Amino acid sequence: MKTNYEKFPSISPATLKVSVADLIRGLIFDGVLAPGLEINQVEISARLGVSRGPLREALATLENEGLVCSVPFKGVTVSRLTREYVEELFQVRSALEVMALSKSINSMSGSDLDGLNRIVGEMQSEARVGDVASFSERDLNFHRQLIQLSKHALAFKLWSVVEVGIRRCLRYRHNMYPSLVDGIGSHPDIMFAVQQRDLAAATSLLMEHINESLRNMMLTIRLDGNPNDV
Repeated sequence: MKTNYEKFPSISPATLKVSVADLIRGLIFDGVLAPGLEINQVEISARLGVSRGPLREALATLENEGLVCSVPFKGVTVSRLTREYVEELFQVRSALEVMALSKSINSMSGSDLDGLNRIVGEMQSEARVGDVASFSERDLNFHRQLIQLSKHALAFKLWSVVEVGIRRCLRYRHNMYPSLVDGIGSHPDIMFAVQQRDLAAATSLLMEHINESLRNMMLTIRLDGNPNDV
């Protein structure tokens, strides 16, 4: 599998503060570094203008996040999204968000609700201009806020563990939409139920939203020689 390393950003004084891990992570999310790709460390080091030491440290960070994996006698490759992993990820996500919503729905302030509505509005704006990266970040932020508003410290720590995987899945899925407007989905309906303090309706909508996202992703996963992963 080959990739176009010309798409790598050049390191300049203005970008030196951005870590190598952040750069490579973004390239994985954007699909420049595709699942299953063997990472050419020599070429990346040369392209980014960094030594092999920082690159190895960056790859170790990304391996801890599950974005890359070390393969004996082959080097480091971009991790594949297996169906099993995606299903488990969404199960954890659903459990965390539903629990968080049950704890926060009756204690959200007007400011909290305004913040969530603002995110939905930003999603709608990003959808109209077709900015997949920004849209995905707004989507992720909406669900992150649901966790934060629960003020459940352990739940947020658990969310932090799976957030990279969720972000990757969201970006993958959003790239599949004919129009990002389709990605807005039931966010406005969820917000309406939350503002009404209707836990049953909000929970049902949230669970269906997450399950629909999972179903759609599983349908659109690009098969690459193995029916269980991409």
